[in-house]
Amino acid sequence: MRYVIAVKSPIYGKQGAFLAYQFADALIKKRHEISQIFFFQDGVSNGNALVYPANDEV
Repeated sequence: MRYVIAVKSPIYGKQGAFLAYQFADALIKKRHEISQIFFFQDGVSNGNALVYPANDEV
């Protein structure tokens, strides 16, 4: 089966992006096909290697 995944959650602060990663990993292990992964709105930050978590938060 073929899947398209849309990620709208930011890299930090919510768990949606990590759940999308886990879902994609499970699909690949079951030999399904992921034809596209679409990063939208806050999800775009997942593709930025220069984003780091805030280290001055209490």
